[in-house]
Amino acid sequence: MKALVAAVTAAVLASCTSAQQKAPDRTLHDLSTSPQIRELRKQSADAALGARVSAAIAGQAGINVFKLGVTARAGVVTLSGNVPTQDVKRTVVATARSVPGVKRLVAHIDVKS
Repeated sequence: MKALVAAVTAAVLASCTSAQQKAPDRTLHDLSTSPQIRELRKQSADAALGARVSAAIAGQAGINVFKLGVTARAGVVTLSGNVPTQDVKRTVVATARSVPGVKRLVAHIDVKS
């Protein structure tokens, strides 16, 4: 049984090596200029910025980040939802603006007790 596993493993490795040798040489430049890769990078950066803003807001005492929506696109962060007081709204907005990478902030936050 061990011999069979070793033989299959060797055959798979040999076919992978052969496929790599036959595959076109894709450089890092090719990958970095691919439209799909660029779009994935943008989406990833947007998601990371939104997560950083959410984490910063969650770190403020008395603020329930689950009642707020946070979206990011190309450095523009949009906040939406409800907060209990004007002071909490000011804190949320100031905190979001302080996060590195936020170019502009759109606040659609309602104050509701």
